[in-house]
Amino acid sequence: MATVVVVVVGNAAFSLRQATIGFTGAEMAEITAGLSTYGVGDTIRTMGLLPTNQDFGLLAACLTPALFMSAAHTKGWYRTWLLVAGVALAAAMALSLTRTSLIAAVAALVIALALWGNGDLVKRLAKYGSIAAVSTVALILMVQASGNERVITAVDRALTLTDLTGDRSFNDRLAIVYPRAIQAMIENPFGAGSGSAGPMSQIRPDIAPLGELTTDNGFLMIGVQLGWIGMVVFFALLVSAMAWLVKKDTFYAISAATAILALMIAMITAQYWTLTAPVCVIAAWVGLGVSSTSKTADPTLLVKPREKLLVIK
Repeated sequence: MATVVVVVVGNAAFSLRQATIGFTGAEMAEITAGLSTYGVGDTIRTMGLLPTNQDFGLLAACLTPALFMSAAHTKGWYRTWLLVAGVALAAAMALSLTRTSLIAAVAALVIALALWGNGDLVKRLAKYGSIAAVSTVALILMVQASGNERVITAVDRALTLTDLTGDRSFNDRLAIVYPRAIQAMIENPFGAGSGSAGPMSQIRPDIAPLGELTTDNGFLMIGVQLGWIGMVVFFALLVSAMAWLVKKDTFYAISAATAILALMIAMITAQYWTLTAPVCVIAAWVGLGVSSTSKTADPTLLVKPREKLLVIK
């Protein structure tokens, strides 16, 4: 886990540097040359050590809640370092202006803490609810005291979630993007083949069977390529892996299940599955969960077992 945490912290540090100091010439060349949308008004999204802001967004979306869930199941200095890494990645994610990652991380963390946290449900809700309230108040005070353009943009970006009816990207997904993807699946029920949707179709629309096709949804992207059965099997694999990890009930497994949950939430509004670099890091985290054998492998790290655990069957 130490290696993965170092990778995460390194990306968080570079993303925070980009958000506060600015981008290097090489970074700007990489940003403008890519296919990813990189601007929110006049503010550029950050990407850490990864090639695009979407790559960094996926990494942060999945591993921010995983780090906090890891911290919730440890104690001592190990918990401190996990919390520091989680806070750094959360701050970098918030300032990166990648809204989908923020939604996925927060939703996954809330669900994971409620279902898989330690102790009684009421006590968990009271404990983590009070922490969230204090953090929110601190954030509001920080924003009020700051005149930083990126901070203000980040807050405005998050506040758009309270009223999506006027959000152009959200309305375009509902009215244009999703219907087109679903129609492609109806016309090709067994799939149009690998690369028929997503980045490859954008890079080579001349040879892609359906031309350039963006789905803005990871599950629909799989569905266009592999058909309805392929999409259902893919979804079932993710759910089964998450459920198996939860049932295993080890320190690493619970945090890995949280990362998968965040990935599934993020894929509702983004084609994140095609981003190889962050998916490999997330897969490494899941691999730790799969290989973990005992909740008492290192008793200095672990808090008392949970009283109840909701297992998805």
